[in-house]
Amino acid sequence: MTGPRRPDRRPRRPGPPAGDDPAARERARRVLDDALDRGADLEAAARRALAASPECVEAWLLLADVAPSPEEARTHVRRAVDAATQALGEAGLREGRGRMADTPDGVAYLHALAALARTQWGEDRAAQAVQTMQHALAADPRDPVAVRGDLLLLLLALGRDDEAEELVARFPHEQRAVWSLARALVRRRRALDTDAVERATAALDRAIEADPAAARALAGLAPSSGPDAGADPVLAQAFEDTEGAVEWLRARVEAVAAGPVAAAGTRPATSRDDASADRRFSAREHVEEAAALPSARREPLLRRALELWPDAADAWRALAELAATPTERVERLREAVAAGRRAIGRAPDAPAAPVGDSEDARALLAARDALALALRAGGDEDAALAQERALLDEDPDDPLGVGVRHVARLIALGRDAEAEPWLAARAEDASPGWSWARVLAARRRDDRVAASFALAEATMTAPTVGPLLLAGGMRPPRPDALSADAFDEARRAADTLRAAFEATPGALAWLAGALPRPPAPTRRPPRRRPPGR
Repeated sequence: MTGPRRPDRRPRRPGPPAGDDPAARERARRVLDDALDRGADLEAAARRALAASPECVEAWLLLADVAPSPEEARTHVRRAVDAATQALGEAGLREGRGRMADTPDGVAYLHALAALARTQWGEDRAAQAVQTMQHALAADPRDPVAVRGDLLLLLLALGRDDEAEELVARFPHEQRAVWSLARALVRRRRALDTDAVERATAALDRAIEADPAAARALAGLAPSSGPDAGADPVLAQAFEDTEGAVEWLRARVEAVAAGPVAAAGTRPATSRDDASADRRFSAREHVEEAAALPSARREPLLRRALELWPDAADAWRALAELAATPTERVERLREAVAAGRRAIGRAPDAPAAPVGDSEDARALLAARDALALALRAGGDEDAALAQERALLDEDPDDPLGVGVRHVARLIALGRDAEAEPWLAARAEDASPGWSWARVLAARRRDDRVAASFALAEATMTAPTVGPLLLAGGMRPPRPDALSADAFDEARRAADTLRAAFEATPGALAWLAGALPRPPAPTRRPPRRRPPGR
């Protein structure tokens, strides 16, 4: 008698996802494009493409757009996400991370994630929408499907200002009106002193100058109907939820309307003639287009951008990424810094000074940061430190986190006296990097009392950094109570400071003994049986 067959548990070699057919997906895309070009009914065009391949993500998303109900739209979006995930497979998701848009299936996957995030947002599941958008940005930080603006608005609406500030720092060149206004609001929320408020106001003024209609609508000063009516409701709510922000915005809208406003030491963009402005805009478009191309096809577009506008620092910085040698990379980044300074109207021999928050200023700061890293990688430590000092003079708010890196490097080199002024200037900064830099500085001075106080403060504000420092190159798991962004910030601080701790004799051993130990689990005594049982 034969029993039931036992399941085969032998390991199998992983293969492509079930039903995976790249050629069929490409045929379905062509069918969809041809049908839309002929003006076919949208739903009919989508159904025709799905008949060619049920994995055509674009067709599922088109059905979601024309769905008669939110429930049906949600179902189609889910099908799109499933199809995109299946098309890429585990290997495609892993290998494409960071440059997902380099393949058609990767682009479809990103569009599916963006649609899923919009669906979650519309269903008041903001936290899930944030996670989906963050996943899309992690899959391709170039943001080819433009989710970062919506993500910034959601973070502001949820009061997650730390994450909003980090997001702004990751995309310093974004200039859309909503983004620029939101960036100014982030700075206002984070301002701790008069200087920081002034810098936030300067950022707001530039956002207003770039798009006065959007600013007036947000401030409630636009007409109730017409092309200038209405503002993004999420951004409007974020301004309303920030004490005094709406009044601040209205005051600046009226001030900017009364006369030109420009940051100190910069040239207002409005002073240039229209032809020059067109060339600048076209050059930026060339740089953005080049970023989406394979490496072999980028350089001609970047060179064309420089022909249109020689002061395009971003074009030089992108060319530096294509350099054949470290020396060529440094040379191109020096050109990027020089171009950035020309763009904001700084003379070549002018000392470094705050540059404001314009698009040109942010391009200069990014170029100088890249130059410092390239010089250090090439062994020219003094030149790298000089570039970092100039960057900190140009951007005192330091959203890139260069200050901690600069101090950590000085300490690792034994140049503590040069590090002290920077530490003193950030004595009240409670961010993880500066908190733990003060711990190390006190330990190196052999000031036991100051070191103990600094350690107590650091373990209170950023307790995860200490264990990460002691873990060396290993990556301990994220504590359940800590958000992913907070853990990433702690990890960056530990990575930045590790070499300085290792260069300090006995520092890590002292830290291991000084950190509070987790309580040992208590053993319960064995239960005794009642007599007679």
